[in-house]
Amino acid sequence: MKRLSKHTTTRSTLAAVLAASALATGCGGEDRLSKDETAKEVNATVQTVNGEFQQVFQLLGRREEGERVPTPVRERLKRAATSELREADELDAIEPPAEAEQALNQFVRAANNQADALANAATRTDLTVADMADLLEAAEMRTALLELVRQGLAKAPPEHQ
Repeated sequence: MKRLSKHTTTRSTLAAVLAASALATGCGGEDRLSKDETAKEVNATVQTVNGEFQQVFQLLGRREEGERVPTPVRERLKRAATSELREADELDAIEPPAEAEQALNQFVRAANNQADALANAATRTDLTVADMADLLEAAEMRTALLELVRQGLAKAPPEHQ
């Protein structure tokens, strides 16, 4: 009977553990979220960001489009933009189904672009209500969100239901 060395046994055990691990994770393919799981993440993000911007508008109150945005509102806008960036980063970290990856990437890119534009605008003392509204209603973001809705990965915004 041939005796196995300690090193051979250790290598065999290590190889078995690695093989079992690869099977358990599906060689990396099973780490993707399902469509429903992705939709849950997207909808939670949209709800959080919308809540942040609702606070901006509550603080703003009723103002004319040509009026300048007061400093406390611009400060709150900056915090909302920071929250949008953080939420976009969290979405960027998930692994959606392969067929949803492009739409999710487009949405994350749009959120980052919008948040950057809003953070920059928040530093402007000449920012008007109309300017801020235009940035919040950016076509890039609306298009990206509607694509997620079309794919069943997000709830339709109220104006599209």
